Amino acid sequence: MIRKLLFWLLLTLAPATAAPRQKVGVALAGGSARGLAHVGVLQWLEEHHIPVDCIAGTSMGGLVGAYYATGISPSEMRRMMHEVDWEGVLRGTPTYRNLSFRRKEDRRAFPDGLELGLRHGIKLPIGVSSGHQIGMIVDRLALPYYDIRTFDDLPIPFRCVATDIIGAKPVVFKEGSLSDALRATMAIPGVFSPVEIEGKWCVDGGILDNLPVDVVKEMGADIVIAVQLGKPTVKPEAVQSFLGMVDRSIDLMIMENENRNLRQADIVLAVNVDKFGSGDFTMGEEIADAGYEAVEKKAAVLKGLELDDDSWRQYIEGRRGKVRTSLPAPNFVEVSGTRLEAARAIANGLTFSAGRPVDRDRLESDLARITGWGRYDSLGYRAFRATDQDGLQIRAREKLHGPPFLNLGVQVKVSGTDNLQFNVDGRLTFFDLGVYGAEWRNDVRLGSNTEVKSEFYRPIGTGGWFLAPRLAHERVQQNLYRGRSLVAEYLTTSSTAALDLGHSFGRFSELRAGYEIGHEGTDVNIGDPQLPGENGTRSLASLRWTYDALDSAMIPRQGLGIRSELDWVVASAGAPEPFPKMWVETRYLLPVRQKTSLFLVASGGSTFGNEASQIMKFTLGGPLRLGALGLDEIRANQYVNGAAGVLREIFTFPPLVGGKIYAAGWYELGKAYGVPDFTGLYQAGTAGVAVDTVLGPMFLGESFGEGGRRKFYFLLGRLF
Repeated sequence: MIRKLLFWLLLTLAPATAAPRQKVGVALAGGSARGLAHVGVLQWLEEHHIPVDCIAGTSMGGLVGAYYATGISPSEMRRMMHEVDWEGVLRGTPTYRNLSFRRKEDRRAFPDGLELGLRHGIKLPIGVSSGHQIGMIVDRLALPYYDIRTFDDLPIPFRCVATDIIGAKPVVFKEGSLSDALRATMAIPGVFSPVEIEGKWCVDGGILDNLPVDVVKEMGADIVIAVQLGKPTVKPEAVQSFLGMVDRSIDLMIMENENRNLRQADIVLAVNVDKFGSGDFTMGEEIADAGYEAVEKKAAVLKGLELDDDSWRQYIEGRRGKVRTSLPAPNFVEVSGTRLEAARAIANGLTFSAGRPVDRDRLESDLARITGWGRYDSLGYRAFRATDQDGLQIRAREKLHGPPFLNLGVQVKVSGTDNLQFNVDGRLTFFDLGVYGAEWRNDVRLGSNTEVKSEFYRPIGTGGWFLAPRLAHERVQQNLYRGRSLVAEYLTTSSTAALDLGHSFGRFSELRAGYEIGHEGTDVNIGDPQLPGENGTRSLASLRWTYDALDSAMIPRQGLGIRSELDWVVASAGAPEPFPKMWVETRYLLPVRQKTSLFLVASGGSTFGNEASQIMKFTLGGPLRLGALGLDEIRANQYVNGAAGVLREIFTFPPLVGGKIYAAGWYELGKAYGVPDFTGLYQAGTAGVAVDTVLGPMFLGESFGEGGRRKFYFLLGRLF
């Protein structure tokens, strides 16, 4: 009885219970690179002990919000911004080093990377970027939270918004795959491929709800802080083009749905990011600072939301208690999104250890290499629970536009005023004819040279061996010089059939042995018709080895490339007897500073004292082959040539707009044996500008050589 009386007495005398704290929610707007300002906003809120009880975002706002909701601090996000290869993330296509050997051959032949699909008529890819690298970022983030029931189970309840492009409705993600939700909210139409989720084709949520204040309200927030990103000031000349008008129209549409939602916000933080473009991801630190400064200006408004030290400590401890750092240890792998043979090949391509925690670095490296096969837009991963075991699911998103695939390209060579070569190239490739992994490649070249080639590549087992029968018809323009004068232009014609047996050593190297037989001949096209021509049988056995560890098909900055061939020429038009022939060409580039690379190019060939036919002789003349001489000015049975130079990056276009511009210069030294006009070593120097363009690498420069020789060059096509 005494205890009860004391209890009621204490209850009567105790002060009234404090009212429960109001729930604070944050809505983060989309804005591409400008969305990195949200990192600075969240940093300020943390430093001033303002809790975030729920958070929602769209596009980049969704990504930043997800990082924060899963327990990544703003300071960690700032560090990660420096580590991300934004150029690679936005490019979306596999790096050149990750391409399979045959896809490297495609990229070297067609460095612009333009790929049309012919699955249902001629189609371009749905997006400029497949979004694979973005997918790797969000898959890595989401992996520890693979078994949560809803996004409310994250350390901070989270939502993100996408747009159902078919149903014309916003899609709010609150459960399911966190990585799929983030892919969808960031799928900018025309840039990234859409994401199909439960029958909905989802793209960037900014189209209908770029600032999801309404979503935060629905999450139960009492006070909603809306973070709005300012748009750059528009000048009249900016909309006097098709793209400018489209861009401005989209901005107005987004601004309208933002303004509609702003009316529901309790506090609006307008961040001035006018001076930053949507592609300025490399300026993330400055953009985040702009967000921090914007909140600082509203400090007085936000002061009432600050928690005392004890309350803040309890809030942080509650949040940290939900943060997951351990990774699942799956016992098996499941591949979805593709047919059985392809799924088996993907599984075999993984470095997987059952029962051990997922090694995300190794797994992402494996998936990057598999995208280099050229079959998939992107690959993703997640853990899942099935039959009381954890599994690892690999989700393949096959390309919708092909196969078959059609590559197109243009090659231009202008040497001085006396030589112009222009060619349009096409390559049509069919996959899996008869057996998985088989390819039927068909090439056509029209212009100064005419070529038609067809090769059927058939794997033998799974060990890298293959057979490759091929047919070719070529009509190639060749120059004939006497001294310094161009006296004739020959057309060399050949029609051949061949069979190769080869072995692929991963994605860097290939060895082939084969036999080729057919007919070849030369005829004068321009010049004295009395000049001799040659016609006869072409027959040879060959051994070819290629190694390609360069980092780009356009303008490489590092790596080693080797091409070599050893032939036994049984018969060739104009050759008196059979003869051996061998040549080797190497390219080595070494980065010495962030924007500077040194390079060495060396080549040599010999018929080992035998006289080759004119068709089979080696040639010198042109960029990196004694550039002060005319194209193919020297013909010889034996030669050596080398070049040493430097590449210096002088300008970088924004991601998705273009590549880089380089200043280039090199010194060359070469010798042709048995050529009366070139008895000694010949020296030349070249200086110019190399540019990554949408049509391929372009070079504009001039070469200077001994005897006052000089040549101006314009090249569109492969340089190295």
